[in-house]
Amino acid sequence: MPDALTPELPVAPGLPLLGSLRPMLSDPLQFLVKTHMALGPVFALNVLNRRFVVLAGAEANQFMIGNERAHLRNGPVFGGFGEELGGELFLASADGDVHKRLRRIQTPSYSADHLETRVPEVVRGVRRRLGALAAGQTLDVQRLFQLLLAEQVGLLLHNQDDVAEVLDDLIRVFRGALSVRVMRQWPPAVLLWPAYRRAKRRLLRYAEGVVARHRAEPVEGRNDLVDDAIAAVARGDLIQEENLRLLTLGPLFGGIDTASNTSAFALFNVLARPEVRARVMAEVDEVFAAEETPSWEAFKGMKALRWLIMETLRMYPVAYLAPRYVEKEFSFAGRHIAAGQQLFMATAVPHFLPELFPDPYTFDLDRYAEPRREHARAGAYAPFGTGVHTCLGARFAQSQLMVTLATLLHTLKLELHPPGYTLKVRSTPVTMPVGLRVRLTEAPRRSSEAPAPWPPFVVT
Repeated sequence: MPDALTPELPVAPGLPLLGSLRPMLSDPLQFLVKTHMALGPVFALNVLNRRFVVLAGAEANQFMIGNERAHLRNGPVFGGFGEELGGELFLASADGDVHKRLRRIQTPSYSADHLETRVPEVVRGVRRRLGALAAGQTLDVQRLFQLLLAEQVGLLLHNQDDVAEVLDDLIRVFRGALSVRVMRQWPPAVLLWPAYRRAKRRLLRYAEGVVARHRAEPVEGRNDLVDDAIAAVARGDLIQEENLRLLTLGPLFGGIDTASNTSAFALFNVLARPEVRARVMAEVDEVFAAEETPSWEAFKGMKALRWLIMETLRMYPVAYLAPRYVEKEFSFAGRHIAAGQQLFMATAVPHFLPELFPDPYTFDLDRYAEPRREHARAGAYAPFGTGVHTCLGARFAQSQLMVTLATLLHTLKLELHPPGYTLKVRSTPVTMPVGLRVRLTEAPRRSSEAPAPWPPFVVT
């Protein structure tokens, strides 16, 4: 129970009735950074008629690592997303022992090793797609990476090559269910719209088809995510039949507005910053000069490319905010947090604190080099969240982004379109670029693989 001397939480600035709705819609991360710097590591945030407690800063991230399992729960926040798609069991909504067991079952497929052993396949797939493009064409960068990365997930975790057929359905259902059932930004009526319901039916049929094909055509030694989930059902290990569709779709949802946006931001920073482009392209040219389809051994030594992705993740993090439900009261930074509170862990706020990252609004690859290693300070760097629910596929995604970006930069000569484009960002709730397009200035480098044509939503 709180002590009589425990001070009241300071409240973030806001308007009557609306509270802090406007800044939380327009630029939530920077609003949280400024509020943290003004009010400290714990404050209250009002949005419409709802109040949230916010924990922010490096110490808050360290608290999350050591105390999340004892005091906080994900299920009350994310459970509705799973219910919407017919299977309550998935990583984001699981807690306690169930979460540990589910994470253990899926860890082999989400590991970086699972990708790194198949890098030549990934390179060939990217080059086949890019080889069908032509000089003068303009590409929607976010859509470009949504397709490339979704196809890679289909290849590596489903052993399927038809993800492009349901890409629009994936985007519609993921954003709709997340905005209604988790963030509550949209009214429930959105989930009754005919277009959404049709997309959901097609998507669930797709997942059912993936599972059915794996059962009908078992392959010795394949052991992808779907195989692992089916095996867990067979041995009675936590997963039930009704969970298979959602677990199959999980990695596709994960890449639609996370890895694709990070790739888009990274490409912008290559094209908009000549000094970054020179350093990254020197590594790209060296790797691809040796062989047409390099192995992971060639990619993993690319320091400038790795730092490009790390700095992109610092400035445009995948998970800048982690909503949680307080199940058991606790104290932090001299403040009492009661059970039943809705909590926001502002995990990416430290990314913009000058005491951790000097000159934090400057894009600087060398933050991660010796001797600086600014990201290594405790609680400072958390682009994929922190605590027990840190993204299981974080290392998988970082390796995937390195391979995809390097292959794209080797294959295509690009410029921003229009050349003077200024980066615009929207958070809905995932941070994404707005209107980012590139133009091919030359024909792509051709590989020995036959090119694969592009859907019209990418190329204009």
